[in-house]
Amino acid sequence: MESSFMEAFRYSLQVYPLREDTHFSGFDSDRAFLCWVYYETRDEQAVARAWNSVGVDLTLGEREVVDPDTSIVNEQSLIRNSAQACFLNVHQWEVVKQGHREKEYKDGPLWP
Repeated sequence: MESSFMEAFRYSLQVYPLREDTHFSGFDSDRAFLCWVYYETRDEQAVARAWNSVGVDLTLGEREVVDPDTSIVNEQSLIRNSAQACFLNVHQWEVVKQGHREKEYKDGPLWP
C-alpha cells in the first residue's frame, strides 16, 4: 500500500514477512506478511472500509488497545508520532502450527 493511502485513512503498520516455505505463505508473489494495523478508535470505521476496499476484512481480526507504557519500541514510536508510519521487520518469520516443530535450517534458526 502507498503511504498516501495510509495517510488518507489514518493508520500505521508493523509488517512481518513470512518465510516462503512456512504455513500460510508461498513463493514469489504468493509470499505472505503478517500485519499489525494501528489506528485511533475514532478512525476505526474508515480504516476498516479502506482495508475492505483491497479485500481484507479487519473486523475478523483481534482488536487490542496499545498500552501507553508498552515496552515495544515501535509501538512507542507510533504512539508519539503524529504522522502515519510503517515498520517493516527485516527478519523472516516462520509460522509453526500447534503440535508441529520449528524447521531446522542449515544456517541456523536466525538465518533469513
